[in-house]
Amino acid sequence: MRPLTGQDPLLLGGYRLLARLGQGGMGRVYLAEDRQGALSALKVVHPEHAHDAEFRRRFGREVRLAARVTGPGVAAVTGADPDAETPWLASEFVPGPTLGEAIARHGRLTAEACRALAAQTARALAAVHAAGLVHRDLKPSNVILGADGACLIDFGIALSADESAITHTGQLPGTPGYIAPEVLLGAAAGSAADVFALGALLAFAAQGRHPFGIGPATAVLARPLATEPDLSGVGDPTLAALLRRALAREPAARPLPAEFTALARAGAADGGSWIPLTLRDDIGRRAHEATTVTAPRRAGRPTEPAPPPPRPWAQVAPTEEATGPVPTGGRSTPPPRLGRRTVVKASLAVAAAAAGGTVAVRALRETPEEKAARQQREAEAAVLAARTVWKVQDAGGYSPAADQNNVYVPGLDGRLRALRLSDGHELWRTGRDYEAPSSPVVLAGGVAAVFGMHNTIRAVSADTGQELWTQTAAGDSLFGAGDRLFFQTYQDVRCVSPADGKTLWSVRPPGDIDSRDRVYHGDGALAFLTSANVLTGRLLVDDAEPWRRPVPYSATVLVAAGSVTAIGQKGLSVFDARTGSTQWTVDPVGPPFGQPAVGGSVLYLSDTERLLALDTAQHKRLWSVDQAAFTIKCVTADTVYGWGRGGDLVAVAAADGAQRWRISAETLGRDYGGYDSSLTVVGDLLYINAGIRIGCFDAASGQQRWTVRFHSMRDPLPAGEVLIGSVPTKDSASGDLYALKR
Repeated sequence: MRPLTGQDPLLLGGYRLLARLGQGGMGRVYLAEDRQGALSALKVVHPEHAHDAEFRRRFGREVRLAARVTGPGVAAVTGADPDAETPWLASEFVPGPTLGEAIARHGRLTAEACRALAAQTARALAAVHAAGLVHRDLKPSNVILGADGACLIDFGIALSADESAITHTGQLPGTPGYIAPEVLLGAAAGSAADVFALGALLAFAAQGRHPFGIGPATAVLARPLATEPDLSGVGDPTLAALLRRALAREPAARPLPAEFTALARAGAADGGSWIPLTLRDDIGRRAHEATTVTAPRRAGRPTEPAPPPPRPWAQVAPTEEATGPVPTGGRSTPPPRLGRRTVVKASLAVAAAAAGGTVAVRALRETPEEKAARQQREAEAAVLAARTVWKVQDAGGYSPAADQNNVYVPGLDGRLRALRLSDGHELWRTGRDYEAPSSPVVLAGGVAAVFGMHNTIRAVSADTGQELWTQTAAGDSLFGAGDRLFFQTYQDVRCVSPADGKTLWSVRPPGDIDSRDRVYHGDGALAFLTSANVLTGRLLVDDAEPWRRPVPYSATVLVAAGSVTAIGQKGLSVFDARTGSTQWTVDPVGPPFGQPAVGGSVLYLSDTERLLALDTAQHKRLWSVDQAAFTIKCVTADTVYGWGRGGDLVAVAAADGAQRWRISAETLGRDYGGYDSSLTVVGDLLYINAGIRIGCFDAASGQQRWTVRFHSMRDPLPAGEVLIGSVPTKDSASGDLYALKR
């Protein structure tokens, strides 16, 4: 905080400027107070930008977007005038250092503090996404640590879900080391890009160093595309595992913000109790400075006529005679969330009289583009209402599971719920002593089991919800096959009896199992590949013997049709699932593109130019067709579905590779995203989940049946005649649970 100079204004928009806080690319930031004495951070645009019409448009856009976002952990907008001679924006003042300053002065945060920081920042990010925005510049300097915890600031390059990117040629869409790989490759920034930045930010807080290092901007920019993040200094295994997922190159592999909110222990994510003492001293010093160092300037305030009581954030009709707004008050009157029907028809509106004259109100008007976007949202809301069979508030959670009659949802609030598929009626729920889940709910042998964040498996009766057993072991995932549960620990993979939790058998590879070492299973067998470059396989029957084969750690593994297939840069190897004997080897087919898939005994894979089909049982190549950069997503008995070059949706015949139909990315629209959007076929219908949109298409023809828009809906689960999916909300970590007509 620095004193004002002779070049600084003294009054602006009804605010009295007190001191300088900092300076950025857009302008200078001041500590200011309104007529009620509440402190704000006032951003004033540089004079050289104030005469730039394009810059004014961008600044006005920032005001409209920032005004949408409210909630804990977000610095609320308290006033603005983007059309003034000197445009300005005022937001809630939070005394405290930025996360970057805190780490530089006091070192990395403890594991518990990192978890609380993760929960608070993710909650704020969820509020951003719930408002239909993408922040696009989440980094340590945009998070302030105050007395009430972490606070997210600066929406200078935020992106509305209804808008295209506004960065110009040569302008970076974010900060090197925090820009997601897909954005670096030219894709639009979605909510998953914010999660990538959140992962990088938390890795920085936990280690005291950036996960992609430092150096020239060009070098740091390239590292997320070419190297793995450095997380060696993250001492918390659970946090490290979540960060590794957040920093995945594929957007679809990243977790949702709600998973971060479940990291902190109960109550730790509320307020600033988690902040280390040395940091609290720093926060206290800054708060003292804000109130005492600026006292002489505040004491010198001339007497002003008392204004009439303000009407905070009142909506009024636009007026051509408006000359500028006055502030709406300070922190004691937080603004409510602005309505979706009018993004900001009149976002900053008060009536006041000052210096004997009337100050009219300038309203921020809805642009034609915003009106069209609003009308589209309203039309899609009507479609959503028509397709919703039932909705249960605050009942969402991590990936649910379903049987013929019920759906089982492991909520992020620590409860496991059973709901009736037909109407959403709650049949039972567990108590709050359950941990937030780190894996989907698993059904096996009449039992519903969940693996919690703190390494505890809890199993309950699927019929009644009565707890049957618990088991604690450091591990990474839980899955089911037949009437058995399987648990991946850091030392072995265990087959567990659903009835009592007893270990029936286990298989241990050379060395420990890292959280990155995935267990593959299917068709009565499992296999896993560890960093020791060893592939371990075993049938799921109780009396089988494990086998091991040398396979590069970078290989991709698939289990199906009585075989285990490993695909690497040096070619493809097919092993017998029972004995591990080599059945077939194939020379390299070209640089791999995306993930392979299997249907029966047929393996489908693609390189940069072709799509191929190999019969692993008959040991022969079936066909090869020209399908450049084809990303396989889903395989049925007769069709392979995926994303083609440029984001086109493509279906090819499984028998010969002939193209059945193709929908261009332009026809689909940018909401579907391509590549990272999941595809699921149920019966004769194909579903696309792009995170912000669900689409239903005829699987045979590609004709769209219906589409609805969500913000960050978790992958929908086909169950009976409905699709089940959780949608995070601003006020709930678990979110709402929807059942949609298929």
